[in-house]
Amino acid sequence: MTCYWNAILATLNKHEKEVLGVTSNTPMVLARQLQIRNNNVKIKNIIWNGKLLSKQELLEHQKAIKEYNLKGIYNGHLCGTCDSFLILLSFILGWEIHHRYLKYNIYYKNNCITKRRVFFKSNRGHFYI
Repeated sequence: MTCYWNAILATLNKHEKEVLGVTSNTPMVLARQLQIRNNNVKIKNIIWNGKLLSKQELLEHQKAIKEYNLKGIYNGHLCGTCDSFLILLSFILGWEIHHRYLKYNIYYKNNCITKRRVFFKSNRGHFYI
């Protein structure tokens, strides 16, 4: 059950895959590369639902990515309403992310740069584009 990772992979363009070091369209490669990138950057300037996330909140998200169990990737990803990996993608790739969870809209934005808008939807058991 890798719908979360597959939706992100389907959204990435060739340049973005190169930036992330994604050499294969597999969920494991994507998640591993995001963990590696997470260790090499200091996330900052992310707005979530109109609020600039604090340094402490961003540190907690980076820790969650660092400690993410890659062995469980095929058992599904419990996407949070403020999801650590979506924050990281917004920061690294300059994505403005619109995530529609059931009837709720969730927004992520890099406060310094927006290269493009991406859209995801999810319900209680599926994440998709």
